[in-house]
Amino acid sequence: MFINRDTNGEGVLKVGTTLIRVSTVMGILYNKCNYCSMNVENTELKRYTLTLEEIQKSVDEGIKNGIRVFHLSSGENCEFSDGLLLDMVEYIYEKGCKIILVIGKRKYSLLKKLYEKGVSVFISKFETSNPWLYSEYNNKNGSHDLRVEYLRKLREIGYKIGTGNIVGLPFQRDSTLYEDLKLLCKLHSEQASTSRFISNPYSKYSKYETSYGKSSEKLNWDAIVSKKGETRVEHIKRHTVQNNSRETHSVFNGNPIDMVNDAWEQRHLVEPISDGMGGTIYNIPYKNAGYESGYINTGAQMDYITIVTLDESTDLITAFPSFGDYHK
Repeated sequence: MFINRDTNGEGVLKVGTTLIRVSTVMGILYNKCNYCSMNVENTELKRYTLTLEEIQKSVDEGIKNGIRVFHLSSGENCEFSDGLLLDMVEYIYEKGCKIILVIGKRKYSLLKKLYEKGVSVFISKFETSNPWLYSEYNNKNGSHDLRVEYLRKLREIGYKIGTGNIVGLPFQRDSTLYEDLKLLCKLHSEQASTSRFISNPYSKYSKYETSYGKSSEKLNWDAIVSKKGETRVEHIKRHTVQNNSRETHSVFNGNPIDMVNDAWEQRHLVEPISDGMGGTIYNIPYKNAGYESGYINTGAQMDYITIVTLDESTDLITAFPSFGDYHK
């Protein structure tokens, strides 16, 4: 579901049924994020920028195959001009398609123009709610407060926003994750995405092993977000990727996810744990929810579904597969 260039420079298009991802700029950026293999200091990564003609060609091919939503992503790259971005968006919108942008930080004036040209959704993940960790992860480039303010400006313009965190990063604690959930509540984002940190040999954190231990060669990671009183659960799915790959994408799926609903109904069978900040944690064995232990769309051994409910002033419930480190 994305287009990129292979090692020979040829465009490769993978087509799905509802959404296509176009990687307009791959790896060309100025950031030095310690957890990311696309770090500007990684000299091994093959980097490229698609031309407007290449983008238009991939859009036409997608439309021919029934695609009507285009997810345009790039590194934070100032060389990708405002004019090219506007031309690209205008071309797609005139074809009667929807557009999702993941292009990092851009000028407010450009963001307004892109919205007026037809972009409806903008994704910018805050990664962590902890200002010190944000500075550490991003190699002291930018600030957490400015990232959150950027999301608020996107909302002010009119965008639907997608954001979220990374789980398993070095120096992260349980309390950090709960603060991440609370920030998600405050931002009222239309998409909430949780990514799993996977150590990459070309990143600054190549020596770190996550709190989940070693993962299998391939991984599926599911983050599930639901609201109290609703049976439908939004499902954001990380497709199977190699551990050293950053080529992932998110797909929204409106189908009911019975696993979470079944687990929620069984919460009275387990002893709740206070998170010390107004929230409650329920660790529910898969077998209690009627599922086999250690196998729900992942490549790692698991035994629990963890449900975290926040304070009574919010209606957000987050449930995610657990690897053992949340079980005190």
